[in-house]
Amino acid sequence: MKPKRVLVIPTSFNVFGAETNMLTLIKALHASDDFQMHIIISGWSNGQFEKELKTAGIFCYSKIKLGWFYITKPTWTLDSLVHLPGAYTQFLKIYRTFKPDVIFTNIYRYLFLLYPFIKCKILYRVQDQLSADWKARWILPRIDRKISRYYVVSDFIRRDLMSIGIDGKKVSVIYNGIDVSENNPHPRNTEKKEIMRLGIVGQIIPRKGHHVLIAALGKLKAAGYATLLEIWGTGDDDYMQQLKKQIQELQLEDAVIWKGYERDRNKIYQSIDVLIAPTTYPQEPFGLIVVEALARGIPVIASNGGGFPEIIEQGKNGFLFDTGNAEELAQCIEQIYLHPDLRKKMGEEGRKKVEQCFTKQKMIHEFFKLLESF
Repeated sequence: MKPKRVLVIPTSFNVFGAETNMLTLIKALHASDDFQMHIIISGWSNGQFEKELKTAGIFCYSKIKLGWFYITKPTWTLDSLVHLPGAYTQFLKIYRTFKPDVIFTNIYRYLFLLYPFIKCKILYRVQDQLSADWKARWILPRIDRKISRYYVVSDFIRRDLMSIGIDGKKVSVIYNGIDVSENNPHPRNTEKKEIMRLGIVGQIIPRKGHHVLIAALGKLKAAGYATLLEIWGTGDDDYMQQLKKQIQELQLEDAVIWKGYERDRNKIYQSIDVLIAPTTYPQEPFGLIVVEALARGIPVIASNGGGFPEIIEQGKNGFLFDTGNAEELAQCIEQIYLHPDLRKKMGEEGRKKVEQCFTKQKMIHEFFKLLESF
């Protein structure tokens, strides 16, 4: 049987969660004899995505300056318009030469721009709450006719697509997965600690809910509990200044450590006892950080929204709290603080859950089955 020809068009301006998952799938396609792949990456980027491809020995890609139109960024819009004719010419040349059986992408904007030229089947991977994006709400129903299948990372995203008019029968749920062998539990002191180390990992932006966690920390301090919060990541400068002001007002300067960006996940997870994921809105579509922590035997406390309830079983491998409710978050932290045996049991259950549901091998197997169905 001839290999199925897959043209991949990923987000590639930077490398965050969505790009990391796309890279995992791209590497799997590259290693398979059942597929032949070509990749189109953005001509506007910081170069990290291309570097990751080269490091993996993947050179079957082209760079195209296919942009977008921004009301608040007229210079970017002008640049996109200037390069649009050339981008169309490049795409058509690649499309006619490569002759794909299917286009696999996670960018609705590119599907919209390339809509007139695509004649093959389309597999669109959705890893965001598109109902929170007015452009997506307007565009997606207008290009839905050409999208053969939606590949979503949680049932939450499936329901979200249905809320904007997409037929649920066209949607397949494939959970993100990790390499379990690279995310093993570290030896931990599970005795009751005088100071419990909490961690929040990822972009420091308002929707990630750092302010909710800091408010909960203030309540714990007032109740006499000793906790230390490690903030891992970088992000929005204005929001970070707001957080620093909040920390100062609650007199938590000695209870919060700004750790910055760390590529080595081992350093992060070796350092913390409990992971906190207090995302507000738009809600978290899945939560790969949560899965990584559970795989390493670390309990997770997360807001009860988005894809988190599909990962965390209340009271078994972690806790869910009402989104934005700092009081309830503080109570969840208190439960783990007071009961070290519960923390140990939750860690064990978390590892089991990941091994059953969220492995990289399972994700790739289901992805290949989906592609082969076209």
